[in-house]
Amino acid sequence: GEFAESIKYPIDIVLESYKSLLDDQQDAVKIESLKNSCILAKLIQQDSSLSQVEKDKKLEDEILIPVVKASENKKSWRLRFSVAELLDELTHIIGKELADKHIKPMVEALISDTEPEVKSEILLKVIEIMEFVKPDLILDKIIALTTDTSQHVRESLAEC
Repeated sequence: GEFAESIKYPIDIVLESYKSLLDDQQDAVKIESLKNSCILAKLIQQDSSLSQVEKDKKLEDEILIPVVKASENKKSWRLRFSVAELLDELTHIIGKELADKHIKPMVEALISDTEPEVKSEILLKVIEIMEFVKPDLILDKIIALTTDTSQHVRESLAEC
């Protein structure tokens, strides 16, 4: 992430390392790798050698699909929490079309997560994200959380 940004290393090589680290067996490694998603997405967006269509394809293949995969990890709530932490910033970087296609389903899934910490974190980010995605199903899921059993989830909802 920051290392690749500072040394101007070829983005394709950096992205291979990123994807490899996201496939690591240790959740701590995956979580630290996820933190670089936004920096790498910015580097792709700034690559003047790519057309916007090529940038969008690279963002989907190299950043968004691995992040989606991490958000679907049923074994690690901390990994899903880390995805929730970065979605608002990532949404701003990738734009409306890609956000509606990839971020919206993740938000819907994270709002329905079994872990209160994950639900609370995505609720704190959802206002920023909804500027970029169609809110239809998301609003229904948010409203359903008014009766969530977790005080922390209801508190996060009240902060929205």
